[in-house]
Amino acid sequence: MQIDITPMFNTSKIKATSKAAQRAVDKAIVSSLNKIAAQGTTKGKKAITTTYNIKARDITPAIKVIEAKKGHHVVTVHAKGGQYLSLYKFGGLPKQPVSQAGIKAPYKRRRKASAKVLKRGARTKMRHAFVAKLKGSTAIYQRTTGRSLPIRRLNAIGIPVMFKDQAVQAIGAYVVSDGQRIFDHELKHYLDKVKGG
Repeated sequence: MQIDITPMFNTSKIKATSKAAQRAVDKAIVSSLNKIAAQGTTKGKKAITTTYNIKARDITPAIKVIEAKKGHHVVTVHAKGGQYLSLYKFGGLPKQPVSQAGIKAPYKRRRKASAKVLKRGARTKMRHAFVAKLKGSTAIYQRTTGRSLPIRRLNAIGIPVMFKDQAVQAIGAYVVSDGQRIFDHELKHYLDKVKGG
């Protein structure tokens, strides 16, 4: 899932007659697009973590910005990853797996595994589920029969879906509300450098 940001600035008042001034305008467009994307992405992440009970550190690596550059006035913010994410990322409890082979953990009475996907939602306890660390990753697993095996990892909504549901709108709103202001600031900065040079 991705969102492309292109120039939406009002450039009708710009009078760039010299080549130096034209280069300054181009630099201002590129710089402002990249700043809008960076700041908008921060707003998008905040929108996700405000709605969903997930840490910013768990979504940040999956959200990338492909910056604009000279001659390419488009910046892309995209979210990678699968359709599902481990349910444990959404406030999974207990935080520490029970003692198991290769893991040193103090003995505790086994608690039912639970998670809370939405910040304003209720915490849900899963039947026949437990927290374990398998293949280096801690997750919530559930027995699919009355026996110990087989088990399956429980998953929830994936980062691209959360990005589409929450971040895209937040980024778009930021482009509309602050895009022109940022462009005007960057344009003045680069044109002043031309005048001063």
